Amino acid sequence: MSAIPPASHVLVADDEPGVLRFVSHALTRAGFRVTTAEDGTTAGAMLADPNERFVAAVLDCSMPGATGPEVVSEMRRGGNPLPVVLLSGDEEYGRSAAGDAAVRLLAKPCSVAELVGAVRDLLAGAAV
Repeated sequence: MSAIPPASHVLVADDEPGVLRFVSHALTRAGFRVTTAEDGTTAGAMLADPNERFVAAVLDCSMPGATGPEVVSEMRRGGNPLPVVLLSGDEEYGRSAAGDAAVRLLAKPCSVAELVGAVRDLLAGAAV
């Protein structure tokens, strides 16, 4: 696999502290710079901030304030094509992301390899 540029900044949002730590740690160890949010409202605001330069986001599907799919919908309405990994234990959320090539759904719990692989695959697709 190719090296990850130092500017590869990923937003991770999950309201479960253990999941937030797991995802953040896995991506940091894989070479990404990680910023976290504990709810969908905060994540949405960070993604809409023109001063933030994220290359991808990993969002929990079920968070307070706004769900992961709601954050993605708002991003798309604003013209933001950022690649997103949605984490969920519920198949319903997978249907909400159907048809968006820049969204990948991962079932909780997922492995480090699945998580990092999904982010890297989305970034490779975005570079094409």
